Amino acid sequence: MVTFGQTFASGEIPTGQSILATAGSTPLNTQVDVKRRNADGSVRHAVISVQLPARSVAAGSQASISFGLAATSSAPTGSPVALPSVNAAGSPIDYRVEIIEHGLKADGSATDESGRTWTTTLKSALAGTTSSWLSGPLVSEWRARVAPTSGVASHPGLRVIFDARYQSTTQGRLSVAIENVESSGARGNRTYDLRIYNATTGGTAVYSVDNVLHPAATRMRKLIYLGAGSKELIAIADSVRLKSSRAIPNYADLAAKPELVGSVYDLYNRDWPRSYLGLFNSGIITGRMPNSGGRWDIGPLPGWVALAMISQDPRAYKVMLDTAERASYWGIHYRDSAATVTAADILSIDTYPNISLDSRNTGTAPTQLTSTVLPVTEPTNPDGGVLEADSGHEPSLAYAPYLVTGDRYYLDELYFWANYNMLYPQGGLRDFSQGLFSYDQLRGQAWSMRTLGHAAFLAPDGDWRQTYFIDKLNSNLANYRATVSTSNTVGFWNTWAENNNPAGIPEFSTQVCHILAPWQHSFMAFTMQQITDWGFSGAIPLRNFSQGFTVKMFTSEPAYRALDGAAYQIATTIKNGGSCASPTVLSTMADIYSYTFANRTLLPTQVGDYNSPDGGAATALATLGQAIDAGVTNSSTGYVFLRTELMKNGTRELTSFVQDPTWNIVPRGSVSGLSEAPGVYTR
Repeated sequence: MVTFGQTFASGEIPTGQSILATAGSTPLNTQVDVKRRNADGSVRHAVISVQLPARSVAAGSQASISFGLAATSSAPTGSPVALPSVNAAGSPIDYRVEIIEHGLKADGSATDESGRTWTTTLKSALAGTTSSWLSGPLVSEWRARVAPTSGVASHPGLRVIFDARYQSTTQGRLSVAIENVESSGARGNRTYDLRIYNATTGGTAVYSVDNVLHPAATRMRKLIYLGAGSKELIAIADSVRLKSSRAIPNYADLAAKPELVGSVYDLYNRDWPRSYLGLFNSGIITGRMPNSGGRWDIGPLPGWVALAMISQDPRAYKVMLDTAERASYWGIHYRDSAATVTAADILSIDTYPNISLDSRNTGTAPTQLTSTVLPVTEPTNPDGGVLEADSGHEPSLAYAPYLVTGDRYYLDELYFWANYNMLYPQGGLRDFSQGLFSYDQLRGQAWSMRTLGHAAFLAPDGDWRQTYFIDKLNSNLANYRATVSTSNTVGFWNTWAENNNPAGIPEFSTQVCHILAPWQHSFMAFTMQQITDWGFSGAIPLRNFSQGFTVKMFTSEPAYRALDGAAYQIATTIKNGGSCASPTVLSTMADIYSYTFANRTLLPTQVGDYNSPDGGAATALATLGQAIDAGVTNSSTGYVFLRTELMKNGTRELTSFVQDPTWNIVPRGSVSGLSEAPGVYTR
């Protein structure tokens, strides 16, 4: 049995139709749990379970099977796997979690919970309040969230989540998560020994780790495969469907390129094993996210996800899923302790409009939590420094893993990160329950909107968080339409957040007040296209506005030199009456150029960042490709110019664009004036 997630284009699986998997001409038993539908009622995202043909695989070996998916008018027959049968008193599956706490307070004294053993069992948890995730004749899955107990006492801060997936009374998969994410006064670091026992085989330990330093506002989990023959199976999603449904960017077709194959090999055999892979370590993710410089985790999706989507290689998938597990190690996770233990809701800024994770927050109101400041913890990576979140350098860590697995733990993680970006600022900065991002630097706005869009696009039907995230997304779009698209006539994205030029830049005119990083503008323009693709029409005017400016950067000769289209920074406002108090906004490309390069002594002979797969030229090329699909005037001209400049690179530089395809994203349609495949690659 294999269970995975898949998206479909609007209309492909219409209302009343289901999905059937076939291996060649042989139909396979298929169960479909639809999680999200499009506006027309067709399936957008589903968790699909397929009964695979029996196959004997030797220990340490791998085997694969290919199957296709198509619409069908029939659905699998049979009664769903039922909770009473798999959790009956005599059923053979049960696990016991033991947490032996020995933590200390900041003053060195023992915590109130120290020296006690806190326990819970799978069967007792499933006998209480549960929620269903999958339901059908092939597989059913339930969640139970409980506080472990010691005697009659319940632990005030730690919670255990069982996500129990059963194919039968003897086979399935169990996810055991330990959360330290309560927003109550019980929050704080915890130190303990953790044991997970198979309670039906005389207490055999299936997982044991001592001296776990579990930072506040973080989570971890262990996967256990139940029953003889059960093992990890990786389903490789149909990337063509993922692209056509607009769930992922339209990456260049590089799968056959030896440089990409080599990059997957290096990722799996060199980069990943050499990273910090212990519990509460960051792995290949940059632990301290504010670190500057070119990084392949910064983009619409991280570079390792792009490799997995393009290569369809299970090794790249394993790395991608490992990063999703490690996303839970950053101290940005908070659940509402005022809710019931089983409800496990994220903190809503509708309920707590003044709440903030910024220690500078001073807002108080009687309807808020006792303290309106919840600290962002910065866990110490056991082997590699601090794990620090930062919206301006925030990778998308959980979206693609949830997309292709349908794993509920990853959906939770997506929710946490989307919500963190709204929880962090002081209430007034985000306009309280509106959840606005316009206070932030432009790249922070772009990646916060991307992650919020991911949550709004995939949150399952019937989940209140779908409405919550869609509402916040629309609030931001409305704010941008009212402010950004009226701020200038040229099309640059500027909300004047952290764009001052106090020290001056040598090439700039001394009259310059505000500046803009075009590569950050590309981040936002690209994000607006994605949000449009995901069905949010409020992004269309913002997409048109911002993409138009990127096109102008490469098609406005002689007013603006195209070789400067990927400039690191440009001028956007100048002094008015000798002061920057009420600056004059530049309104032509000629003015932008003249004030930006007023003191230039040498003209460039090649476009900026020409040799960087994650530099300003690469991000601009991806944005120009989207502009072609959106029908922006002169977009093909700009695309062909910039691609031609990049393709002048030597083999070494071109190889880097294949090895790191984070931004090697191409138009979905044809490119006027281009006689070969779009994208950047070795010939």
